[in-house]
Amino acid sequence: MKKLLVVALGLFLIACGSDEKKKKEEETKQEETKKQEEVQPTEKEVAIMNLPELPKLSQQPVIIHEEMHQFSDDIQFEEVAVVNGETSGTHSFLFYIADNTNLEALSQYTLAMMVYPENPKSLASPSDQKKGFMVKSTKCTVMREGKYPVIMFKDYPADFKNVKEIKVYLYTKDGILNPKRQKLIIKDISL
Repeated sequence: MKKLLVVALGLFLIACGSDEKKKKEEETKQEETKKQEEVQPTEKEVAIMNLPELPKLSQQPVIIHEEMHQFSDDIQFEEVAVVNGETSGTHSFLFYIADNTNLEALSQYTLAMMVYPENPKSLASPSDQKKGFMVKSTKCTVMREGKYPVIMFKDYPADFKNVKEIKVYLYTKDGILNPKRQKLIIKDISL
């Protein structure tokens, strides 16, 4: 009887041990599968991470526009922010790009900003004072801030505080992108 009890106990321990081994093996396989799924970024994420990093800013940017603006079916901006520029009397504008934007297509354009200050006499050029606004352009060089694609209009010469309106559009040598669509318009801001 003792032998039978010892044999039964031995079989029980062997059976329990193999079940634990199977559970551990399954858990290990599940963890490895999760790690593989988490590690593999999408093509878009890889493209964004390969973009040049935005230079370190001297202060936190202030969001001045939070509405999505669609320049075309494949080019959209989510937000616009501003920060004091590196040069006195300038500001740097950051244009945060929407996820579904074709970054390669966007990089073919030039971004133009028409700034209408509350006091047009604060503009440096007499011709700008007469028009009531100033226009400057920059090539759409897509960079990244952390994991977000962004275009920076660095050191825009705006030596005034109150702005009545800013109009933004994209163009190439062939003309304005979708001239019949409304430009990105930002109203009543303080720099």
